[in-house]
Amino acid sequence: MAVSDLGIVEADFTDNALADLGQTVSRTPITVVLDNESGAPTFTTGTPANITAIFTKRNQNYDWAKEGLFDGGDAFMQFDKDQAMNKDDRITFNGEKFRVDNIVTRQAGGNGLFKSCNLFLIE
Repeated sequence: MAVSDLGIVEADFTDNALADLGQTVSRTPITVVLDNESGAPTFTTGTPANITAIFTKRNQNYDWAKEGLFDGGDAFMQFDKDQAMNKDDRITFNGEKFRVDNIVTRQAGGNGLFKSCNLFLIE
């Protein structure tokens, strides 16, 4: 089944939801390097750049797992499927800084439409 059979085109997200609800957020790429001996992480900050995303702040979200209760994030963000985004990148919105986690490409008919991620408040 093709995406067109579903009545969905790849531009549906960018031309509609992102165009109507998108807000400017700042993305700062973060590179993580682990020490060979101790395994301690070293974080290197890249150059911030503004991107357009749908940013949704939410109440504490907890998920039950086999190991116990896990924090599901403080915010949620949806953005263009071609936008570069990596785990541990920083998002700044309205003066608050968030850490990116759980990046997922949302698909329809096997084609990527947009990406989403959970965000954890760090400052």
